Amino acid sequence: MSKKPTGSIQSLQISTFSDDSTNLQIKIIKFSSDKEEIEKQIVDLFVKTTIKSGFSFLETPKQNKQDDFDFSLTLPGGKVYLELTEFIVKDQEIPYLTSSTPRTCGEFHDMFLKTIDNKIKKASKRLEKMTLLKKELLPVDLLCYTTHADYNIDDVVVVLLQHTLLNYKNPFENIFLLQPIAFNHAHIRVLQPYSDKTIDNNTLVKLRDNQLINLL
Repeated sequence: MSKKPTGSIQSLQISTFSDDSTNLQIKIIKFSSDKEEIEKQIVDLFVKTTIKSGFSFLETPKQNKQDDFDFSLTLPGGKVYLELTEFIVKDQEIPYLTSSTPRTCGEFHDMFLKTIDNKIKKASKRLEKMTLLKKELLPVDLLCYTTHADYNIDDVVVVLLQHTLLNYKNPFENIFLLQPIAFNHAHIRVLQPYSDKTIDNNTLVKLRDNQLINLL
């Protein structure tokens, strides 16, 4: 099994009681150092969160072998492949440094897009190989995720990515972003497809200059 460094996610839980007292707890999500176990955690969180929004799965997601797409999902509309990729910010090529380095939203956008580009190349090659071997071709979704609060992106970066992907050729039917906030809940955003074209290019250029600092 492949091992990898990983991060952690902290969340603040506030409980209120009948006597008007409150209790504050900081909960930490620790991820496994095993790549396959991390992916299982992320897909489980993806399933739990999307079910709360009315999404449904006909079967438990199936984790595939190393030379295949990461998971197979059975949905009401049919079967799809699900490929996973983790978004990591590297400071001087060293990932998982705990820091609150200020970066522009444009910098986050460019780093995130490079992560997607790497998966586009790999997925395209895999689909070509499957075609040659006459294997069953299914729609492919991409699930991007973070395991470190320092790498979470805000709504501005999401909007920048959504607009870039409007005319971005890639093999994925859907591209999701999952950012864990608790053991059983996450923020999930749809990066592709996206249909809102109301933001003009001048505004998008200005948004790239916004500063994003994740305070831990």
